[in-house]
Amino acid sequence: MSEIKTIKRQPGPKAFEKEVENDINGYTTINSGGMIGWTADVYNRALHVECKFTSKPYIDFKADWLEKNYDEAVREQRVPVVAVRITNEYGGYFAFVPNLEDRMTVGMNKTIRLRNGDLERLRILGQSIRSPGMPVSYVVISGAELCEFAYECAKRMGIDL
Repeated sequence: MSEIKTIKRQPGPKAFEKEVENDINGYTTINSGGMIGWTADVYNRALHVECKFTSKPYIDFKADWLEKNYDEAVREQRVPVVAVRITNEYGGYFAFVPNLEDRMTVGMNKTIRLRNGDLERLRILGQSIRSPGMPVSYVVISGAELCEFAYECAKRMGIDL
């Protein structure tokens, strides 16, 4: 009798996008935003979300991601968000969202290396980061807070989710 092997799959980028989709009551885009006219990985009526996933213990976070996402979201009249999951050890993810309040801003060069601990510290300290030439700064929130943020943005925009 042959033995059946079970393969434990590591959650990857697609599973991460699906999780964000559920959290914001949104939709995933075919081809991860690679289609003309559909630039977000995940979106709803208020948010334009770019998802970044890595199985490494760090991510080299690029200012270009924020800038590109901002430009695309403004064209679509949505709020830009970049969601980040670094490995699965934290159990959740973080999201870079526009700074809606007046918080202390930390300057960002072209690329910064971030670990989960760095993201958690930015979130707890309430510091925001700004890429050179960006009109807005971004603050880090937990994935669990993203749903509330989505509804707050929709309310400010006069949209029902």
